[in-house]
Amino acid sequence: MKDFLPGKDGKKGRLDGVFDWKNIYGAPLDFSGKVCKLMNNNPEIASYWKGRLLTQVVAEKTDKPLLKIQDVEDEELINKAATCLQNRSF
Repeated sequence: MKDFLPGKDGKKGRLDGVFDWKNIYGAPLDFSGKVCKLMNNNPEIASYWKGRLLTQVVAEKTDKPLLKIQDVEDEELINKAATCLQNRSF
């Protein structure tokens, strides 16, 4: 959260409004049990990379905070996000 929220000096957070890739980790596929459940609940101990999500978080001060998840319909925003989608050769 410290990367999104404004600092004590009033400057906006480092990632506020910026597109950023987040890696998703968990237990290997086709396995189950106590250790796998721990890995899926605590990604820092997981051993299997499951993919990544392109995220953007915007922090705004408000008196009545709401949790919102919504579809992206703004064409300008979609085009801005498209710059993060580069084809790569490995």
